[in-house]
Amino acid sequence: MNYGSHLHVAREVFPGIPPRLAAEYWLGAMLPDFIHMSGSRIKPRALGRRRSLTARGIKMHKRTDDVFHNLPGFISLRKEVQDDMTELTVHPRQAQAWAEVSIEMLMDGVLFQNPKLCTRYQEALSTVKNPSHCHYLAKLAFSGPELPEWLAAKAELGIPGYLEPSQVVKALHRRLQFRDKKATATKTGLSFGEDKIVPLATILEGKLDQIRASGPELIGLTIDRLSNPEIRVTTFEPVAPDTIRRRYPRQTLRPAKRRRK
Repeated sequence: MNYGSHLHVAREVFPGIPPRLAAEYWLGAMLPDFIHMSGSRIKPRALGRRRSLTARGIKMHKRTDDVFHNLPGFISLRKEVQDDMTELTVHPRQAQAWAEVSIEMLMDGVLFQNPKLCTRYQEALSTVKNPSHCHYLAKLAFSGPELPEWLAAKAELGIPGYLEPSQVVKALHRRLQFRDKKATATKTGLSFGEDKIVPLATILEGKLDQIRASGPELIGLTIDRLSNPEIRVTTFEPVAPDTIRRRYPRQTLRPAKRRRK
């Protein structure tokens, strides 16, 4: 799931967060994707026991991906697109990554037609202007102070245009090239040349109607499953609430309790 869909899901699953604080939570829900796009990684112990809304948003991001990427409908759709893209590379891992990310970006393109989501997106990125939050963000990734700077530059680009396959493939090309440029020690091996932009866009064009039709259904199913506290994140097996609390305390999907003052 791409960051726009993560933002939408986070808002739908936990709608009760006070408006003045919600922007930090929304940013957290998108932050793992942004850190990945910036060519960095989250520090393994950066979150720890932090109770900030940004940290909770990051944890929500991981739970959402666990659910979404295991949906049979998404796996089937990705496999169809991946099979078509396999002829453009000798590495199956590349085709899978291209298919997965491009499908998710096209789903974002539909969601970003909603003005309310665009407003949430801009409000989330505007939190980087807060010095204390900027300092907090710099501690989360290995890139340190470069992360807030990257987020500020991302905010200046405005609402992403992921509506058409050609836009998506060009954005994906830039994203993967940038990541390989930043990863001086270890290349991702997922980037592709400009000669593949048109063929990849053509493949996505042929699947566009199917992707746009299945996107709302898959995202809605993800929201339903995340909203159900009696379903395990990884296998979706219904179990009793006391069993979840006892066996899977860190995978419980209940909203965190607020401390009483």
